[in-house]
Amino acid sequence: MTGEVSRDSIIPAFVVALRAAVAPLLPSVTVDLAYTGSPYPGDYLWIHCEDPYLPGPAPGSTSSQVWAGAARATGRQESGDITCAIESWNGEGDVATAMAGAYDILAPVATWLRAAEWSAVTPGLLHAAVTSQRLDLGLSGTDARALLVFVIHFEARI
Repeated sequence: MTGEVSRDSIIPAFVVALRAAVAPLLPSVTVDLAYTGSPYPGDYLWIHCEDPYLPGPAPGSTSSQVWAGAARATGRQESGDITCAIESWNGEGDVATAMAGAYDILAPVATWLRAAEWSAVTPGLLHAAVTSQRLDLGLSGTDARALLVFVIHFEARI
């Protein structure tokens, strides 16, 4: 059943397809599902991950569903958000470079989302796009980091 669209939500299939599609676009970036840590300076993209530095757990996705038509046999419309986090971290103390690096990682992801053939990405997916972004910059000694949390909103029919 791996890779199939769930009858309960499109999220599992979509996040796996999203990772498979964007990882080759970002060869110098560590791309993972969920937060896997960043023990070394570098660039990271965590799909299905709220701000990894929050003190407690936070949802990587939320969704809601409604019946798509008058009869249950027509399926359900699912609308939701998948949260992702980008971290660009350097040891040179250069916050501006870290910020530019984070947006350089977001750009091919957002471009791919705009051009994707939805039914080929995940059956039932109608459309998806980056809809919000939240940037946090930090400097500690020579460690400069930019954390860019963004949301991909999607609409699907399951």
